[in-house]
Amino acid sequence: GQRKGEAAVLKVDLERAETTLQKANHLMSKMSGEKDRWEHQVAEIQRDAALLSTHTCLSAAYCTYLGHFSEDVRQQAHSMWTESRGITTFDFLRIMSSESELLTWKAQGLSADRLSQENAVMID
Repeated sequence: GQRKGEAAVLKVDLERAETTLQKANHLMSKMSGEKDRWEHQVAEIQRDAALLSTHTCLSAAYCTYLGHFSEDVRQQAHSMWTESRGITTFDFLRIMSSESELLTWKAQGLSADRLSQENAVMID
């Protein structure tokens, strides 16, 4: 009688332990994906931090010199400037605005084309 009771308790404890282990393994597999994502984000932040002064100078040049030019002239200047600095990651809108700001302007009636968004950033 007593041994059957102990065996039943041990069986229940074993089932709980197995369930806990399965949940822990599931959580670990999810977390490994998060670790990869975090490492990618850290690398991106480090790259952006290293290029911050260059991106800031390019953004200032964009506002100062390109505001009255058409989209094709802006693109030519963008290509020339980034090529001369040896960078490929400069995005004026990403540096000078947020997704939230762009969505707010769109909700207020601003056209979603890049030229309109850049103009809004320059006059904001």
